Amino acid sequence: MNAKKILTISLLTAMAASGAQFTFLNADGPGEGLNSTQAVSPVGGNPATTLGQQRLAALRRAGQIWGAYLASAVPIVVEVSFDPLGAGTLAAAGPEDIEQNFSGAPLANRWYPIALANSLAGSDLQPSRADISMTINSGARTVRHD
Repeated sequence: MNAKKILTISLLTAMAASGAQFTFLNADGPGEGLNSTQAVSPVGGNPATTLGQQRLAALRRAGQIWGAYLASAVPIVVEVSFDPLGAGTLAAAGPEDIEQNFSGAPLANRWYPIALANSLAGSDLQPSRADISMTINSGARTVRHD
């Protein structure tokens, strides 16, 4: 993870035994992104009344949806920040690391994104790092979760 101050918010999503659990790490500074206290009206099934709370609720919902389609006994850790990304870009995300030749790898000498490698290995191969880094466009104002 980055050396910058990170306020950690764990959003553990209850999943079926075969589903994946997501933990989101808040990489935003005070008053921005997930920490925004800007007052907003509830929208689209999202009852939160601050922009930061709405963003958190949307992440929880995304974790529930992703978790329902993915099988992993190892929680998937996603470091999240909200920053301007320009018109037409909603978000950008990618693996924080890649691994090869770990115990449980189906093929030798093949690179696997860390979240997949963790799942195949049955343990967290990089426990001190997030698995995925995600930047979401802070210009997106309506946060729905339905």
